[in-house]
Amino acid sequence: MSNDTKVFFSVISGFAIIILPLIIAACISHTNSPKYLYDVNLERKVFYECLKSVPKGPQSTVMNDWDEVVKECRRAAFSYSKKCIKNCEY
Repeated sequence: MSNDTKVFFSVISGFAIIILPLIIAACISHTNSPKYLYDVNLERKVFYECLKSVPKGPQSTVMNDWDEVVKECRRAAFSYSKKCIKNCEY
């Protein structure tokens, strides 16, 4: 074997020794993380119920506060529809 070949294999083996454990650790750490599903029908229902419960607002505003109301209804519906299906921690 030439010196160039020895250097090449030395570099490759050093690279493998450093990178391979990181790849394995990344794969193992995610196997125990919780898995979630989102019930889209429930999300839609909660979102519309939230919007229906908001009192009628002013016809014109200087600031667009209704964007914040819609955003909060959307956030609440999304979080309410989240269901843990694997590795759940309660």
